[in-house]
Amino acid sequence: MTATTSFAVLVLLPFVPQAWRPVCWAVGIVSVVGVCFTRVALGVHWFSDVVGGCLLGLAVVAATAWAFRSWRTDTGHSGDALTDGLEPELTGAHPEPEPHESRPVGP
Repeated sequence: MTATTSFAVLVLLPFVPQAWRPVCWAVGIVSVVGVCFTRVALGVHWFSDVVGGCLLGLAVVAATAWAFRSWRTDTGHSGDALTDGLEPELTGAHPEPEPHESRPVGP
Protein backbone atom coordinates (compact mmCIF):
# COMPACT_ATOMS: atom_id res chain seq x y z
CA MET A 1 0.00 0.00 0.00
CA THR A 2 2.83 2.38 0.77
CA ALA A 3 4.36 1.89 -2.66
CA THR A 4 1.00 2.47 -4.33
CA THR A 5 0.40 5.65 -2.34
CA SER A 6 3.86 6.98 -3.07
CA PHE A 7 3.56 6.17 -6.77
CA ALA A 8 0.17 7.86 -6.93
CA VAL A 9 1.58 11.00 -5.28
CA LEU A 10 4.50 11.21 -7.72
CA VAL A 11 2.58 10.45 -10.90
CA LEU A 12 -0.82 12.02 -10.25
CA LEU A 13 0.32 15.12 -8.36
CA PRO A 14 0.70 17.26 -11.50
CA PHE A 15 -3.01 16.71 -12.25
CA VAL A 16 -4.12 17.86 -8.80
CA PRO A 17 -4.94 21.56 -8.37
CA GLN A 18 -2.22 23.54 -6.59
CA ALA A 19 -4.41 24.13 -3.53
CA TRP A 20 -4.90 20.39 -2.93
CA ARG A 21 -1.27 19.32 -3.29
CA PRO A 22 -0.37 19.74 0.40
CA VAL A 23 -3.29 17.45 1.27
CA CYS A 24 -1.97 14.81 -1.13
CA TRP A 25 1.51 15.03 0.37
CA ALA A 26 0.05 14.79 3.88
CA VAL A 27 -1.94 11.67 2.98
CA GLY A 28 1.18 10.06 1.49
CA ILE A 29 3.33 10.89 4.52
CA VAL A 30 0.70 9.77 7.04
CA SER A 31 0.30 6.51 5.11
CA VAL A 32 4.03 5.76 5.21
CA VAL A 33 4.39 6.69 8.89
CA GLY A 34 1.28 4.65 9.72
CA VAL A 35 2.64 1.54 8.03
CA CYS A 36 5.98 2.01 9.82
CA PHE A 37 4.21 2.31 13.17
CA THR A 38 2.05 -0.76 12.60
CA ARG A 39 5.08 -2.89 11.69
CA VAL A 40 6.63 -2.17 15.10
CA ALA A 41 3.34 -2.20 17.05
CA LEU A 42 2.36 -5.62 15.68
CA GLY A 43 5.81 -6.97 16.52
CA VAL A 44 6.58 -8.17 13.01
CA HIS A 45 9.71 -5.98 12.68
CA TRP A 46 12.27 -4.48 15.00
CA PHE A 47 12.36 -0.69 15.26
CA SER A 48 15.85 -0.65 13.73
CA ASP A 49 14.55 -2.65 10.74
CA VAL A 50 11.78 -0.13 10.14
CA VAL A 51 14.18 2.83 10.38
CA GLY A 52 16.60 1.06 8.03
CA GLY A 53 13.78 0.37 5.57
CA CYS A 54 12.69 4.01 5.64
CA LEU A 55 16.26 5.21 5.05
CA LEU A 56 16.72 2.71 2.22
CA GLY A 57 13.42 3.87 0.68
CA LEU A 58 14.52 7.51 0.87
CA ALA A 59 17.86 6.62 -0.74
CA VAL A 60 16.11 4.78 -3.60
CA VAL A 61 13.73 7.70 -4.21
CA ALA A 62 16.61 10.20 -4.14
CA ALA A 63 18.70 8.11 -6.55
CA THR A 64 15.75 7.63 -8.89
CA ALA A 65 14.93 11.35 -8.88
CA TRP A 66 18.58 12.20 -9.57
CA ALA A 67 18.76 9.66 -12.44
CA PHE A 68 15.49 10.93 -13.94
CA ARG A 69 16.64 14.54 -13.82
CA SER A 70 20.02 13.60 -15.33
CA TRP A 71 18.30 11.66 -18.12
CA ARG A 72 16.03 14.61 -18.92
CA THR A 73 19.00 16.97 -19.03
CA ASP A 74 20.96 14.59 -21.27
CA THR A 75 18.04 14.35 -23.71
CA GLY A 76 17.83 18.14 -24.02
CA HIS A 77 14.83 18.79 -21.80
CA SER A 78 14.81 21.55 -19.24
CA GLY A 79 15.78 20.88 -15.67
CA ASP A 80 12.43 22.05 -14.33
CA ALA A 81 11.43 21.08 -10.83
CA LEU A 82 9.71 17.71 -10.58
CA THR A 83 6.79 19.45 -8.87
CA ASP A 84 5.85 20.70 -12.35
CA GLY A 85 5.15 17.12 -13.41
CA LEU A 86 7.04 14.42 -15.21
CA GLU A 87 6.87 16.17 -18.59
CA PRO A 88 6.04 19.86 -18.02
CA GLU A 89 6.61 20.66 -21.70
CA LEU A 90 3.40 18.77 -22.55
CA THR A 91 1.29 21.59 -21.11
CA GLY A 92 2.20 24.02 -23.92
CA ALA A 93 0.13 24.89 -26.97
CA HIS A 94 2.05 22.33 -29.07
CA PRO A 95 2.87 19.44 -26.74
CA GLU A 96 4.42 17.22 -29.40
CA PRO A 97 8.23 17.42 -29.54
CA GLU A 98 9.88 18.89 -32.60
CA PRO A 99 11.23 16.21 -34.95
CA HIS A 100 14.98 15.84 -34.88
CA GLU A 101 17.04 15.59 -38.03
CA SER A 102 17.60 11.97 -38.84
CA ARG A 103 20.75 10.59 -40.33
CA PRO A 104 20.64 7.84 -42.93
CA VAL A 105 21.14 4.39 -41.50
CA GLY A 106 23.69 2.11 -43.03
CA PRO A 107 27.09 2.42 -44.70
